Amino acid sequence: MRDHDISQCRTCRLVGFDPKTVRRDRPPDNPEVREEMKAVAAVRRWFGHRQIGVLLEHKGMFMNNNYWQHKTINVYNCVPKLSQPKAKAVIRNIRRSETKADVENVFDLFVKTYESKYPKATLCL
Repeated sequence: MRDHDISQCRTCRLVGFDPKTVRRDRPPDNPEVREEMKAVAAVRRWFGHRQIGVLLEHKGMFMNNNYWQHKTINVYNCVPKLSQPKAKAVIRNIRRSETKADVENVFDLFVKTYESKYPKATLCL
């Protein structure tokens, strides 16, 4: 494709592949998290993937961003539209914090800021 003047979509059609599967890159694998997931699942067989994700999160390991996306959407639903950008910025800071102490500080800031007006949002987070 790079050497010839042909689009990726047309190349996929000629070869017989679905273009959507070709464009999608595999997410990076994290073997440490995968091994810890297996260890937790072996001990607690009744836990689902979300509960295992919460346990790993308490240990400072994160499975993927889908969990955070669902969690933040639930928080946004509990906050009025005008306040959502500010809440979004604070939640991003929680996700991007590097140490557990930073996460706890930003989380406490979110609770302190939004608990009085929107208690349901703080319970979702």
